[in-house]
Amino acid sequence: YVAVGYQKLAARVDRFQEKYGQWCVGFHGTSPDNVFSILQNGFDLNRTPLSGHIQRGKTVFGVPDYAHAVFVSPSYIYSGLYGHQTWVDTPWVISNNIRKNEILQVLIQVRVNPESLTSEGPNKSIFPSTTTGINRGSQIQNHISFDEVEWRIPDVANVKPYAVLVRSVSQAQFKEEDPRR
Repeated sequence: YVAVGYQKLAARVDRFQEKYGQWCVGFHGTSPDNVFSILQNGFDLNRTPLSGHIQRGKTVFGVPDYAHAVFVSPSYIYSGLYGHQTWVDTPWVISNNIRKNEILQVLIQVRVNPESLTSEGPNKSIFPSTTTGINRGSQIQNHISFDEVEWRIPDVANVKPYAVLVRSVSQAQFKEEDPRR
């Protein structure tokens, strides 16, 4: 599976199909600086959340320390909002498709253990958007609703990174695709 408009760079994962083939596909937006560490070491739950994100220790949706988890989405469009939206001001080329003065977006493609996904009860893991500007009732991406766009995975054993997705877009295209518009 490759998200529309992205280039996929696959990581080597031993016995991928056997171990993770039945797990759900998800996406995690990140900075290019974090890619190697995530692929090599997995996600680090002890990192301090970025400015503008929900901070550690806060109760959200009735979940104490809500931010102490890995957050992924079934939507590459939604995850792209978090995929390091940085201006490419030097020619950084992957297959000659990254252009100068465009926005670079980086996503980690993951598989999520379906047994860790539940929309009810004390171990609830499927949540509505916490991104400012996206209205309740919005369709984020065809089949994905506002209420199911964030997957909170508190156990890193239930999320396996396996590819990097990269694209560059013009500012106009980024604004057009942004579900907050």
